[in-house]
Amino acid sequence: MLQLQVAATIMHVFAGRLAAKIARKDSLALKLALRPNRQELIARNIIHEESENERMENKEAIGARLIRYLFSGLLIMQSLCILNLQPQ
Repeated sequence: MLQLQVAATIMHVFAGRLAAKIARKDSLALKLALRPNRQELIARNIIHEESENERMENKEAIGARLIRYLFSGLLIMQSLCILNLQPQ
C-alpha cells in the first residue's frame, strides 16, 4: 500500500513538472510570435541596420577582446603558480 502511495506521489510530481515545462514552452512561443520582425525593429530605431562588413568587423573586435581577456587571465594564473612554486 505504501509503495502505491509513493508511486502516486512521484507521478503527481512528474505530471506537475511536465505541465510547467509545457506552459513555459507555450509562453516562449507566444512571446516569440508577438515579437516584431527585424525590419520593424530597424524602422522603430530599436536596432540599427549594419552591412555584412560592419557585422564582421564587430565580430572580429569582440573576438580580439575575448582573446585578450582570456590570455591575461592565463598569464595571471601562470604568474600565481610560479610564485607559489618558488623555493623559499
